[in-house]
Parts: sequence; C-alpha cells; structure tokens
Amino acid sequence: MTHLFNQRNPFYKEPAFPYLVTAILFALALLSNFGCRDQDPPPTLNEQLQGAWIRHWTPAQAVTTYSFDGRGQYISYAILPAQPVQMYAGAYTTDGDVLTMYDLAEIDSIRGGVHQAVVTFPTDTTCVLAWDGGVKYNLTRI
Repeated sequence: MTHLFNQRNPFYKEPAFPYLVTAILFALALLSNFGCRDQDPPPTLNEQLQGAWIRHWTPAQAVTTYSFDGRGQYISYAILPAQPVQMYAGAYTTDGDVLTMYDLAEIDSIRGGVHQAVVTFPTDTTCVLAWDGGVKYNLTRI
C-alpha cells in the first residue's frame, strides 16, 4: 500500500493544479470587485460645504463666518473689532470642485457680486477656498 502512495505525484505536480490556482485567484479578484460596488460614492462639493464655517484673519483679529444651507443659499457675517457686524446673504452653485458665490446686493453690475473659488478639503473639518486672483481663505468647520 505504501508503494502506491510513493508512485503518485504530489498534488501540486498534478496537471490540473495550475488551472485550479488560476480559477481560485480569478474568483477572489471577481469577489473583491463586487465589494467595491457597495461603497457609497464620495460626497459632492455641495454636501461637503453644507453647514457653518469660520475664518480667522488679520489684521485686528477679524472673523468671518459662512453658513451654506445645501440648497444654494449662504449667509456670511464679517466681524471686525469696534465695527458693526456686516451680514451678507447670497446664492451659490457648485460644479466639480468650483464654488461660485453670488452676492445678491452687488449682482446688478457685469460680473459684480459673482466670485469663484476652487475648493479643497485637507481634512474633514478644514476647507480652503482658492479665489480667482490668488487669495486663499482657510476655513474651519464649526
């Protein structure tokens, strides 16, 4: 009986072994791709912007807050020491990573009141608005 086992090839030397390994690897790759389909798509710019943000800037420790409602309306407050609080209300749109803000009080002139920025999110709680013209606002979620 031992003689029969010695003459038989080990399993990995059988002619069907490479086909079996290939089929197993293919099945694993196919199943791992199906797992990716269940993931949610990344949030849109509008979804990421929704909520309240604050910007601290100098001179004089000024603060600006922004509140995006997720439906295309925003409110902003500029707070400067020893000055009346200034409130701005407007509309906004998003397209890819571009935010376009419309200051409704200035919209009557050509391109007046329309401002665009490329938006990035270094973290979940920080946002950078890179405005046309090179100015960058660093915002923090509040």
